[in-house]
Amino acid sequence: MEETEIDYIIKNKSIFPVGLTVQECREAIKGATGFRESIRGDTIVFNYDSISDESFPDPASELDPKKSYYLKIRRECRGLIFCKKTEKLLVRKLHKFFNINEYRECKADLVKLDGEYILMDKIDGSLISPMLIDNEGSVMGIYWGSKQGISDLGTMLNDFIVRVESNQSNQIKYNEFSKKWLENGYSPLFEFSSPKQPIIIHYKEEVLRLIAMRNIHTGEYLRWVDLKKAADEFNIPMVDLIDMKKDSKFESVKKTEDLVEVVKGLKYIEGCVLKFEDTGLMYKIKTSQYIDLSRLHLRSPKDIKCEKDVWSLLLSGHYDDVKDTISFICGDNEEPNEKIKRIKTFSKELFDRIDKVSIEMIEHILKAKKNNIPKKQYHTTEESSGLTKKAFSLTYNFFEAIQAEDSVQKHISLVSKSVIKRLKDSTTNNAKLEEGRLILGKDIKF
Repeated sequence: MEETEIDYIIKNKSIFPVGLTVQECREAIKGATGFRESIRGDTIVFNYDSISDESFPDPASELDPKKSYYLKIRRECRGLIFCKKTEKLLVRKLHKFFNINEYRECKADLVKLDGEYILMDKIDGSLISPMLIDNEGSVMGIYWGSKQGISDLGTMLNDFIVRVESNQSNQIKYNEFSKKWLENGYSPLFEFSSPKQPIIIHYKEEVLRLIAMRNIHTGEYLRWVDLKKAADEFNIPMVDLIDMKKDSKFESVKKTEDLVEVVKGLKYIEGCVLKFEDTGLMYKIKTSQYIDLSRLHLRSPKDIKCEKDVWSLLLSGHYDDVKDTISFICGDNEEPNEKIKRIKTFSKELFDRIDKVSIEMIEHILKAKKNNIPKKQYHTTEESSGLTKKAFSLTYNFFEAIQAEDSVQKHISLVSKSVIKRLKDSTTNNAKLEEGRLILGKDIKF
């Protein structure tokens, strides 16, 4: 029976969507650039490879209750994992949340420090979550997966868990803890930091810390006091909580604007997560030191002087963190806000084109494979490919991996990430940008 507008009005009364299904997730990401549905082992994973400024419209600003509900679901599609056979939801990761001041909905003056809230250390690591699945790498029926679920990082984590639990001196029981709570309908969510897996901040030792626990069906988060009680029972390490009442740096904090300024000045951490206990809503605040370090690491420019800088900024995946701190070099008749609007529009255009070209590359290889064209004769198909010369040359990198019976969806993540890397490498100077542009077409310009 088709759901009515009233049904969606009722569904929207909850902060997070309840009872997520595979079909709902497919509908939520349909036509959304960068979002992927992939099969990994016996699981279905909903995630994204790249996002633009228009990937996550504010559900509260959407007047149509059905569209609003599916925009909420899209914010859940960042590592959602379903069982392929039963389509049961196995893992519910953190919902997508944003930096303070990143969008209008999370401007500092709109985020009131009312009710009960906590401030957590934001760890610069990898989001990890256990799931109940019986496969080769699981222990006690538990597999520790990354954002993509079953992956090389997941396999490494499972080995790490075995090592930790074999050390009787620490009494940490990750698997027992996870089994109990998963069977009770909750997703334990962890952050893994390691000197072997450095991102920006360097950590001296491997640590897997509990950061949240989420009801798989309702999406509700456990309060900190309940989370700590659950963790202590099994000696599970937890993320650090910042005691704002005892730390003198936070004495002046009366409102969110004050909090942002204090956190920006902190050293040697990525930043903080502000979590409201009554609702589960969260906001990120990054330190200025971390933003500077990450800009250097990702080769993301601070001064936007020309087109290559815009491409570099967007392709680094770093724009959301730094948009408020970038110095824009504008023309005589252009205001900085106007340039920001142009970048927002161009970010969608750029990633839409990357997805379009990536799909066309895969489809052309599939066509060649189905026509039994060997690699040594593949060059004869360039004229009929519809691809630019540069894009066609890139297809050789995937010719062996893509098989005739494969779907486009199976390879879109691999190909689009490769295209993004190639484009990013072309932003070191203006001449190279012109070469990179030829992959997507001469008409795509900022």
